[in-house]
Amino acid sequence: MALVIRDAKTGGDLSETEIKTHLKSFVDAGVISKFAIPDRIVFVDALPKTSVRKFNKKELREIYGNSRPILQRG
Repeated sequence: MALVIRDAKTGGDLSETEIKTHLKSFVDAGVISKFAIPDRIVFVDALPKTSVRKFNKKELREIYGNSRPILQRG
């Protein structure tokens, strides 16, 4: 999963498909691995930060950490 902050000044109207297609062009060129393309892209207004302006990873995990389906092994 990737979190993308929408910004009207720099292409705020991009879709998940457009981003994945752009990333796929780097895969085709051999620049990145196909596993670098996120399975899901979530658009957000902002990312939570700590009091010293670092990304608040704890809060991000609480909000988005359980968004991935759990695979059952049988």
